[in-house]
Amino acid sequence: ENRLEVVSRNGIEKIILNDGSLVWMRGESKLLFYEKSDEGTRYSTFEGEALFEVAKDAAHPFILECGEIKVKVLGTSFSIKTGIDRVELTVLTGKVNLSSASNAVGIDVLPRERIIYKTSGDIEKLEASQHEIASVTANTDYNMAFANDPMGEVIKRIEDKFNVKVSLSEKSIRNCRITADFTDSSLDTSLQMIAEVLGVRYSIDGNTVTITGKGCD
Repeated sequence: ENRLEVVSRNGIEKIILNDGSLVWMRGESKLLFYEKSDEGTRYSTFEGEALFEVAKDAAHPFILECGEIKVKVLGTSFSIKTGIDRVELTVLTGKVNLSSASNAVGIDVLPRERIIYKTSGDIEKLEASQHEIASVTANTDYNMAFANDPMGEVIKRIEDKFNVKVSLSEKSIRNCRITADFTDSSLDTSLQMIAEVLGVRYSIDGNTVTITGKGCD
């Protein structure tokens, strides 16, 4: 099985897991990620604070164990903070299920919901304010909304977020303007949307993305 262990010390550390999921770990956090291919489950243990953007893969649920609390997701983005006897979770997109030994069925958490879930089974449910959402995504590459921005800026943000290099067949593509929201979208989905909007083609080879075509005329 594939196994990855990451310990962050301070600031923010971004990790791209081999399933394409992104994790921005804050402060002193620890993530252990396994791919149990025989079970078809993506499995990890976590302590600390992080923003997760989990790659969408309905056939392979993503299980995050935080002490006695279990977080189950299919493909979604959420922020999590673990304590001695609790987990604080804010869901941005998708649906997350939180369960524990004392509550095996668990509770579903929906977008813009913030939950404080204790191992004792106590649950506090709040609405996540715009300010809280801004603070859990601050200093990450999570937000990918563009409004009439030059493609050069979009490319730079894609390179930063997915650790790739983008090469263009025509330099003029950089000047095309684009209005689109690629937040919580994979590299492939983001490029598909760009290809449709600008009328270009793309290919991905390892960490290199090639965009070909004229783009906006």
